[in-house]
Amino acid sequence: MKDFKKWVIQFLKNSSELCENTINSLGVMFNAYVASDKYSEVEKEVYEIDDRLLLTYVIPSSSAFKSGLRSNDEIVSINNIKATEDKEKFHKELEKLRVKSDSLKVVYKRQGEERVATFDPDLICNYPILLVQNDSVNAFANGSQIGITTGMIRFAEEDEQLGLVIAHELGHNIMDHISKLRTNSLLGTIVDLAAAYYGVNTQGVFGQAGARMYSQEFEAEADYVGIYYMERAGYSIDNVADFWRDMAVEHPGSINQSHTSTHPATPERFLEINAAIEEIKEKKRLNQQLIPNVSNE
Repeated sequence: MKDFKKWVIQFLKNSSELCENTINSLGVMFNAYVASDKYSEVEKEVYEIDDRLLLTYVIPSSSAFKSGLRSNDEIVSINNIKATEDKEKFHKELEKLRVKSDSLKVVYKRQGEERVATFDPDLICNYPILLVQNDSVNAFANGSQIGITTGMIRFAEEDEQLGLVIAHELGHNIMDHISKLRTNSLLGTIVDLAAAYYGVNTQGVFGQAGARMYSQEFEAEADYVGIYYMERAGYSIDNVADFWRDMAVEHPGSINQSHTSTHPATPERFLEINAAIEEIKEKKRLNQQLIPNVSNE
């Protein structure tokens, strides 16, 4: 349970059709990104870092995994980019590959035997999901990334519960809610400045109100599209509506004072999520494409 790396690629890969902001993923993680002498002895021991470039993780649903690559394989080269001791240069060259759609040829060693794997990189939503070392039960989206706290990881008892959180925050980014809120805030600030010109000190009230404008609608929309992202990623959506209610009861401190003005009420949220679940089930029954009924304009 709770294979964080696996959820990341599944959500970002399976939702790529709905993202305007996409990038290619190699589907693997490495043991080192700089020369081995730049790591401490403890880091070398914990992450098994030496002069070789090893795969520490290959995402099970990725094209890399399907091509045969596995953890502990030693990378020799990728598209003729050699994995030399200058690992920083190697990874900079790999980043250039991530903006292309070229097929990849990976030369690697396993138990001393040299092998070759070829595959096309996976297209994923370009919203990195970061694990934040913090005990609070929280998650956030900032328009370009998604953050999940270690407190949230511990609180969520099932993969599906944490998947709901990730899908909700992904919804904020894909639906461009952050920039829309900033626009609302800017419009409110203009009103504050105009009032100040005439000698009225609004204390930023209109800017603050603008930042909250439509935020309940945004939260409801993120819930709605998030259920679709979960289904597309292959997770069960049957009982996820209980999660927000449980969090409100067990961790009220994770909900800030303005929560009631920026989020739908818990009972309303429960009903709307269940309505989205029924909508998806009906579409599946009718063999319709699982695309949420919203516009990103």
